[in-house]
Amino acid sequence: MNAEISTVASTLDHYNEYFPDRPAFIFLSHDLTHREVLTFGELYLLSTRFAARMKSRRVKRDDRVVILLPNCPERAVVEAGVQYFGAVSVNGRCQSKDLSDLVYILNQSKATTLIIDSDMYEQEWKSLKQKYVQLYGPDDRLTAITIPNLRLCIHVKRPERKFVHLESDDLLEVDDDDIILPPDVDEEGFLADLKTRWTQQHTAMPPQEPRHVNCVMVTAGGQDGRLPKLVVHTHRNIIAASRVITPRGDTPHVTYFMDHPMGSAEGHFALTLFAGVTRVLMDERAGPPTKGYPKFVYEAIRTEKCERAVLHPAITPPLFRYFKDREAEDLCISRLRMVWLSGEKVGHSI
Repeated sequence: MNAEISTVASTLDHYNEYFPDRPAFIFLSHDLTHREVLTFGELYLLSTRFAARMKSRRVKRDDRVVILLPNCPERAVVEAGVQYFGAVSVNGRCQSKDLSDLVYILNQSKATTLIIDSDMYEQEWKSLKQKYVQLYGPDDRLTAITIPNLRLCIHVKRPERKFVHLESDDLLEVDDDDIILPPDVDEEGFLADLKTRWTQQHTAMPPQEPRHVNCVMVTAGGQDGRLPKLVVHTHRNIIAASRVITPRGDTPHVTYFMDHPMGSAEGHFALTLFAGVTRVLMDERAGPPTKGYPKFVYEAIRTEKCERAVLHPAITPPLFRYFKDREAEDLCISRLRMVWLSGEKVGHSI
């Protein structure tokens, strides 16, 4: 790995300079009708502009920022922007009806900022405002007595898309111009706003040393009904993990499929970012796959010609049955050379 790639900031700088057109992330809709690509150059541009927006909203370096977003292009941009800015990324979780897990994460991490997709988590956001927030201003600044450190909420706006459902198993590539949008929905979403209206230049910050206190914090997932544990992962930890899943001798053009959340230890967005490879994953904005998740994984690996995969052990039996049933008629699956089975491992909690 290049010596100058030691933090997320230096990684973005490096790949934007040398490989701006290489795909960093490929997001596929649940029924494989929509494909969205983020190149390293686009990721750098959008994430540094988001970092500038955070600075304008008076977020400070070393602030803890809880991110409650699904796997989607916006999540990648926000994660990269938060860490490029020098804040600490905390993976949000909201599975309990009383919001106890989310409130616990906000308090335990001493988060000052919450970044939320208030479309997908509409009811959770309403409950948070009604039960915990005493004052909420027009600039999204807030006061919550039971969450004393929280002072800002950033909403990620995105255009709603009507995905075309296919009857066949073949991938249909649909151009952006062909996507049907509801007539009353504004097409200008979070990413479009960063591309067009947000032109303030981000003041570059020196890449931080991997031993620095700034780190990546991920929530160790656990059983439903239990409070999550916050586990600290430094930039050095993530680099070490990326070297494990990208063995020496792998070329940067290898394509990976990863089925873990981008905020988890096994699926963290920087794992493939540090290695400079392309990651394929499901865009979770449109909901779960209509034909089952193992079927989606199989089709994604086949259509994107993935050579590597990082999978949860639970989906491997049905997935391998798909491989076996289609092996005689589908030669594309021979491109898959290596599979990692990854469950969640807890390091030290805070």
